[in-house]
Amino acid sequence: MNQLALESNGSLPSSDQTYWVEPKLEVSVVSSQVANQRQAFLSAMSRRVSSVNLVVTDGVAGRFGLTVTSMCSVSAEPPIVMIGINRKSPLCQAITRNRCFVINVLSVAQQYLADSFAGVGPQSCTYDFAQASWCRGETSAPILSGGTAWFECDLASYQDVGSHRLFMGNVLRAEQGSEAALCYSERSYRHAQALS
Repeated sequence: MNQLALESNGSLPSSDQTYWVEPKLEVSVVSSQVANQRQAFLSAMSRRVSSVNLVVTDGVAGRFGLTVTSMCSVSAEPPIVMIGINRKSPLCQAITRNRCFVINVLSVAQQYLADSFAGVGPQSCTYDFAQASWCRGETSAPILSGGTAWFECDLASYQDVGSHRLFMGNVLRAEQGSEAALCYSERSYRHAQALS
């Protein structure tokens, strides 16, 4: 709400006088509210159970990989998946240029890869493709051996939303393994168990 300066008698200033409008923004209050909303959102999202995925690409922009939990199915006919990657990540520009990616769903035994491609652990091991066995599929993006499942995709489209770029991938091939999936919830790794 704007405040108009009044004369000492409470009347508005005449047209030949100078007046000012003083914004009444409480920046610290607004910043605090935004921070609180962000924290509440992140805390609520941490209660979700997500698969832990290693998204990789390779091609003209180079080979990149990143641990990602924002992945979902969009359509079964035709098969399309979606991933969300922070636009500050090198993987974001690499997928955009390479036009392909593979979503490798990690198994419980592959937690070390989840840490490595999240940038956690000894610096000599972070983002190190030599820690695992890979094979090639129909695209240039590598497929991880020993995972729970994988989805090989060519890039269908993308859209920037907030801090992330959402990539839609046409699934060229999908396969599943026999290993239990690694999950993430409440800021820690977990494994899924069937309810009896």
